[in-house]
Amino acid sequence: MLLSVVGAAALQRPATHSQIAKLEAEVAGLKRQLQASKSDRWSQIPPRETIKRIMSGQPYTLEIYKGKEDKLTLLDEAIKLHDGNAIIAVVLYLQGSIKTSSFNMELMLRPVAVEHYINFLRLHDEISKLLDIYGMLGRTEDAAILKYKQATVGKKGEAQLKALQTCYRTHFQGDTTLTEDAGNIQEQIQLLERQLPVEEADSKEEKRGAAEFWENPRKEPLLGSPVISTLYYCSFYHFTLSENSLASPLAVRKTHRLTDKQYVWTVLAARAKLRRWPDVEALFHSKTWLGGSKMKAPMGFDRVVHLLSRIGCPREIITKYCNLIDDTQQRLEVGQKYQCHECVIQTLAHLKDRQQLLAYKSKLKPNSQEWFLAEDVLKSHVRPGCRFSININSMKGLSSWGMVKFKFRGH
Repeated sequence: MLLSVVGAAALQRPATHSQIAKLEAEVAGLKRQLQASKSDRWSQIPPRETIKRIMSGQPYTLEIYKGKEDKLTLLDEAIKLHDGNAIIAVVLYLQGSIKTSSFNMELMLRPVAVEHYINFLRLHDEISKLLDIYGMLGRTEDAAILKYKQATVGKKGEAQLKALQTCYRTHFQGDTTLTEDAGNIQEQIQLLERQLPVEEADSKEEKRGAAEFWENPRKEPLLGSPVISTLYYCSFYHFTLSENSLASPLAVRKTHRLTDKQYVWTVLAARAKLRRWPDVEALFHSKTWLGGSKMKAPMGFDRVVHLLSRIGCPREIITKYCNLIDDTQQRLEVGQKYQCHECVIQTLAHLKDRQQLLAYKSKLKPNSQEWFLAEDVLKSHVRPGCRFSININSMKGLSSWGMVKFKFRGH
């Protein structure tokens, strides 16, 4: 018991300087032995074995490869084994351990490594390094597209416009290999130059409570919309403006070289939505060689009927344009699909197809306007070249229809 007390007391005494020095020396020696052991462990591993360790997820180190040739051997082995992760690991080690000029030169000699490195830079948004690589490779198109993305992503309004203008001057203008892309970017710049002042003016009018914006509130700002959406917007809110105005639909059409079909289809959708039927009809007036006028739709009147029906236009308006479909069979099909009953009845009467008309009448609601019209046509004696009148005033509830005349051609 006395010895235990004496031993405990001895342990509580502070260590002497000589004891501390001895312990520190022992620790340092152990560290040297551990480091030497590690060095011995890795120093015997050839480059190919290290690459295999990377591929299999085993512990590895690249620090033991000090010479440039050893490092390049590592890279070549990674390329031979076709492992992207190993290639990137060695490339990044090379990048941080040799001169930049030497790194670039050696990398350019290994196209596979270049592509893996480019993909790595893309994933990590290393834009500056990526542009350097593209420049060294002479890949001007890739560099230009990258700068274009920088100019458009995350930027709006005036900031995006300025970035696009700089991008165009620096990377696209004057590069003959990028002529088509340059034209597209120039058109995008022109569109923004149009949208910015129009949006600014319309925002002020909207806040002021202008009637057109109060009656038909804007769903979203104009800024950043594509060309066709811009045309629709201008046709909806600024249809009557002259061509010298930025907000004029005619100006949008001319500047962006839109086809007749693109223009008419878009304006039709806008004006029909507003129920501006005279504007809709004016879209289809076309002059003939003799100076007359005829109704013509670049996309076909069957498509016009489809659009008007989708918008929810009145039946009489849809029927009016269904009657303008030239092909008789197509007119019948479209008329039946969109329930343009008067058009179908008149077409069947023109064809003198009594059986089809009887079949169609059987599908109509009894005593409806269209049912009485079909009934009256069926009662009429239709012969080639004859005229006949249908007095719809005599029909129940149809006094507003007046007299309707049909003329039939002989076959």
